[in-house]
Amino acid sequence: MPDSEDPSPAAEREARQGAERALLERFADDAEHGGDLRARVLRAQHAWADRLRETAEGGRQSFSTPVGTLSYSYQRYDLRRVDCDWLQVVHGLHLPQRAADGVFTSSGMGAIAAVAATLARRDWATVEISPDPYFEVPWLVRRLHPSLTLAETPVFGAGAAVVWLDTISSAWPELPSQRGSAQLLVIDTTCLEPDSPRIAAWLARADELGLTTILVRSHIKLDCFGHEIGRLGSAIVVAPTLDPSGVDALASDIREAVSLLGVTVEPARIYPWLGDPAFLDLARWRTEAIRESTRRLAGELGRRLRDRDDVTVLPRAHETAVLVRLPPGTTATEPSLARRVADLCERSGLPVVAAGSFGLDRIAVTDYADLRDGHHYLRVCGSDVADTVDSAVAEAIEGALT
Repeated sequence: MPDSEDPSPAAEREARQGAERALLERFADDAEHGGDLRARVLRAQHAWADRLRETAEGGRQSFSTPVGTLSYSYQRYDLRRVDCDWLQVVHGLHLPQRAADGVFTSSGMGAIAAVAATLARRDWATVEISPDPYFEVPWLVRRLHPSLTLAETPVFGAGAAVVWLDTISSAWPELPSQRGSAQLLVIDTTCLEPDSPRIAAWLARADELGLTTILVRSHIKLDCFGHEIGRLGSAIVVAPTLDPSGVDALASDIREAVSLLGVTVEPARIYPWLGDPAFLDLARWRTEAIRESTRRLAGELGRRLRDRDDVTVLPRAHETAVLVRLPPGTTATEPSLARRVADLCERSGLPVVAAGSFGLDRIAVTDYADLRDGHHYLRVCGSDVADTVDSAVAEAIEGALT
């Protein structure tokens, strides 16, 4: 943030959000300056995509964009590849010695699905995943390849061919000193700021161990400032320095899976600010604000619900979400608990939405049945809001659980 003399949290938040709006203005449609910013950004992206389609119909198949050169198949709308410095564009990392190639997808889950399908095709039958992953990941991986084993343990490479680290997890393993049985490392970076030092550290250690790495990411969470510009995912294959030979084949397999699964991205959904230094700075500041909100929510909910015998606020909250284990025997209801919480907050003028996401401009709540233990959970994800908002939302959740 700009230098100042001990700015208040409210002043910091206002300055940060003003800088975010200024960045988005650079990529927004000018026809209605001062109008709804999200709508203007979407109009600008679709206008650019329309121009791309017009040139495609004229016979061209490659197009220069702010993030790189897009190449299309004979179908014109089927994105075949993006030629760019993938690590620089997506994660702000300048690693010219590392061979890397990737693909954009229509969503983060689309990227995960394409990677999971590729693992199944290559017969990597054992997968070790970090504890408490995003709840839909085990569902998806098992549906694509039921024989995959998700050994939810923080031990690195304990007999598994693939180690899958989910940054939503509250208990990541330490950087490993040896690769053990691991042949491939998959890191879901969704819950980290794009240029997080944690990503760089794991890539460096994977390089030392000679491990190929796949970075998957859902960009709608932390890369569009809560405006939900459009769903976008990516998968990047990064080779160890001493053995870059496997990148092309693995990236090609993932691109083929993207095509077969129908999760190719619309060109209008590729955020033009990816890799921009100003974007990376703002994303870093905003992500930390979301973490602070989540910590406040965890503290408030823990205090308010500590005398309840039937609900439990998990003691190790995720950095971007608080999990509340609901009473035994809880089943899905209509309207859902999350919807009831959101409606209650809306009536009080609180920025809350029932959504299975995070990084929004509102606090997001969802409830779900966990595949592993059968319990129902309420997940509460922080946002870039004032501490008084977090306190009021915790009070509303307490009321909804009464």
